[in-house]
Amino acid sequence: MALSNYLAQSVIMTAVIYGLGLYGAASAGLAVALMILVWTLELLWSRPLLARFHHGPAEWLWRRLSYARKV
Repeated sequence: MALSNYLAQSVIMTAVIYGLGLYGAASAGLAVALMILVWTLELLWSRPLLARFHHGPAEWLWRRLSYARKV
């Protein structure tokens, strides 16, 4: 799940910061608050996903491409 969460954080925070026009205007406190919110949502998302699947979606794709077979 580490890779999936890392990629999700990058996409979410980029969309939020640029989408809301906060690039260069957001305070450090706001950035930390947004990151804590994203991190908390990822924790809530990761647990049920890992209860059902062995890997996160990015990890599954990485293994599928690396081994060139179904995993």
